[in-house]
Amino acid sequence: MSRRASRSAGWEQTLLVCALIGTAQMTWGVVVPVLPVYVTAMHIPVAALGPIIAAFAIGRVVANIPAGLLLARVRPRPLLHIVLVALAIVTAATGFMQDPAWIVGFRLAAGVLGGAAVTVGFSVLLAGAPAAQRGRVVAVATVVQMGAAAAGAL
Repeated sequence: MSRRASRSAGWEQTLLVCALIGTAQMTWGVVVPVLPVYVTAMHIPVAALGPIIAAFAIGRVVANIPAGLLLARVRPRPLLHIVLVALAIVTAATGFMQDPAWIVGFRLAAGVLGGAAVTVGFSVLLAGAPAAQRGRVVAVATVVQMGAAAAGAL
């Protein structure tokens, strides 16, 4: 394999992992814009919006350090796949919840899984990137992550 083909394959893998990180981030933004309609339709008090939105962020904060520590015991790629599938399931199930407490609980779980996905995804990227490319890889991953958050809300 030529050096150019090898570099191209490396960037393809990098972009794939960045896309996975982006989809995890997107789960925050996708749900937030529809919450006022959802809350109104379900006759949930508007004051519940704050905890519903905050639950995801709290879950993200709670997950980061444990997810990083878990990487010492578990292979990162299978872990990334597991947390992303679980995140998709929890996010989809949230749409069927009608009780504010359950919605907050599911959003907290989505935050934990989203935080774990982002942490594991970044560790996969950094472990696979050559030292000279790590800054560029992190920059691309961050742009994809923030872009996905914005696209999710859009």
